[in-house]
Amino acid sequence: MTLYKKMDTVIHGIQMMAIDMDGTLMDSNDHIPETTIRRIRQLSEQGILVVPCSGRYLKSIPQNLLMMGNVRYVVTANGAQIWSMRSLSSLYRLKLPEGTVKTVLEFLKGRDGYAELFSQGKSYINEGDSIRASRINHNYNFVRYFTRNHILVPDLSKAADLWNETEKINLFFLEAEDRECLEGILRQRGGLRLTSSMEGNMEINHASADKGAALKWLCSHLGIPLEHTLAIGDGDNDMEMIQYAGWGIAMGNSRDELKRLARYVTGDNDHGGVEEVLRLVKW
Repeated sequence: MTLYKKMDTVIHGIQMMAIDMDGTLMDSNDHIPETTIRRIRQLSEQGILVVPCSGRYLKSIPQNLLMMGNVRYVVTANGAQIWSMRSLSSLYRLKLPEGTVKTVLEFLKGRDGYAELFSQGKSYINEGDSIRASRINHNYNFVRYFTRNHILVPDLSKAADLWNETEKINLFFLEAEDRECLEGILRQRGGLRLTSSMEGNMEINHASADKGAALKWLCSHLGIPLEHTLAIGDGDNDMEMIQYAGWGIAMGNSRDELKRLARYVTGDNDHGGVEEVLRLVKW
């Protein structure tokens, strides 16, 4: 059954909007519609804070998004880090427990998978993994993301100085059995949060890192009551912020579990779902 709790009311009193990127603000071609950009700019001019909340690292956030309105803060790495865009400094950061990166890299040896290490706004991958990425996922935008945005390292398993400065590991597997095996190992370790954004993917964060916790921290930091916030998302890593926000909105392309948690469900990311919400938002 398709769940659709249609929005039919004006949303007053919003001071902050936390908006997911992939599958939410961006359509299937990684494009933000111009009409959505204009509406965000209008709301920003009214004094509403727009906070992109993404599983991405800072360097991979599109510049046109950062420039289109009152974007003073960005939540990255599934909530493991909050950035001030005015000072380009990290306000909040949760690194992975010691030993996590080493365990993952040792597991990957001899297996058909690869890892990205997110650290201080950048992503590090082994040389040659961009080619491996094209074998695992044939989506043009996905492959372009790997070829343009990463710092290539000869061998991550020898970059020990990076291991304990990592906020998130983004993993991709060709074989589902490998993913399931590693998941079992990591759950035994404990202290970790495991999510997924697409088939064959695993995202590893500190157990306390999620977008909802980041939203609560930022609201406390700025003195904004949670009831005056709005959050929009489509993925498993958006659940907490949709639960915590005063207005939690799920995209039409979300799984039913997220739709049940949300206060309302809007259209999908290819048919103006975000803009449908933003047109109802008033200061």
